[in-house]
Amino acid sequence: GGTDAFWEVLERGDLSAFGLGGEERVDQALPVLAQWRRRQRTEALIDSWRYRVIWRRRPGATTGTLTGTWLVVLPATRTDAPVVDAVLGGIEAAGATVSRLVVNGDGLDRAGLAARIAEAGLVDGVVSLLALDEDPVPGRPAVPVGVAASLVLVQALGDAGVPAPLWMVTTGAAAVGDAHFDSPAQAAVWGLGQVAGLEFPERWGGLVDVGVDGVGVAGVLGGV
Repeated sequence: GGTDAFWEVLERGDLSAFGLGGEERVDQALPVLAQWRRRQRTEALIDSWRYRVIWRRRPGATTGTLTGTWLVVLPATRTDAPVVDAVLGGIEAAGATVSRLVVNGDGLDRAGLAARIAEAGLVDGVVSLLALDEDPVPGRPAVPVGVAASLVLVQALGDAGVPAPLWMVTTGAAAVGDAHFDSPAQAAVWGLGQVAGLEFPERWGGLVDVGVDGVGVAGVLGGV
């Protein structure tokens, strides 16, 4: 703490740490010491605001049990990605029926998407793989299509009155164990997802980052 640091400096006789030389009188040193103390308190307060996020691989999350129908929203540009087949297969293997909704994330229409979601009928869960589309939005090179489409999806689900939890799946958006962080575009979806979870906790499932093999998704969705 600041008090410990103060006495440690005094015991060393290192007045330079306070911005003092060796010739100041006590009445000259007091304002400098007071300023140093205030600075220490401010730094301690700022340090208390900081936090660290540590990722740990979840053991035993390779299998799970799911029921009902799950709506899986796929980006039209990534339907042939290996992780897509793995996620779809994992959900079906866990016991759920998959209803696929392929969308073009470029210029996605909120009202149109809400209508398509409503046509899908009642579902027990929603899984979005839209984050896989890392192409930039035309005219907005800093915004990945996957992020923009994910935002529209959250809005459209609300418009369609879908109460089922929404799960957003990414790959390479977080570094866990020996896995590498190699997708800043998909990591941005995590920022969006965390906000969505705070804004709509009643219809939020969570965020899942998997390897390109998609192993573990069903286990997380099934609550293993």
